[in-house]
Amino acid sequence: AYRLYINEVPPPPKPGFTGLQMALRIGIPVFVEPDQPGKSKLEWQASRDNDGNIKLKVANTGNVHTKLLDFELKETEQNRRFAKQSGGFYLLPGQAREISFKPDLDWQGDRLTLTANTSRGLVETALALEKAQR
Repeated sequence: AYRLYINEVPPPPKPGFTGLQMALRIGIPVFVEPDQPGKSKLEWQASRDNDGNIKLKVANTGNVHTKLLDFELKETEQNRRFAKQSGGFYLLPGQAREISFKPDLDWQGDRLTLTANTSRGLVETALALEKAQR
C-alpha cells in the first residue's frame, strides 16, 4: 500500500495583491495487488465490556487490503437490529481494528449476526459474545 501526494504550488502573488492564497494537498491511496491471487480474509470477534458496550474486533488475515464500508449487528434469535455503523476505513493485510459502541437496544443476549459491506463484497457471519474483560 502506498499513498501518492499531490501538492499544488500557487504562483507568486501579483504586485498589490492583498488576498489569501491557498495551496491544495491531496493524498490518494494506491494499492498494488500481490503476485499470488489476492484474498481478503476478515476474522471477527465480539465482546461486551462491564458498561454494556459492544467491542467488535476485525482482523485482516488475508494478503490484500479491504475497505470496510459499514456494518450491522442483529440479534440471532429475533433478528432485530441493535447496532449499525457507517463510515469506511481500510484494513491492510495483517492489520486489526477495534470498534466500541453502545447498542441501540437494551440487549443482553450472547449471540449475534454481523453483516458487513466491504470493498470486496458482502460478509455475513454469526458471532458469540465473549465474556466481559476486567
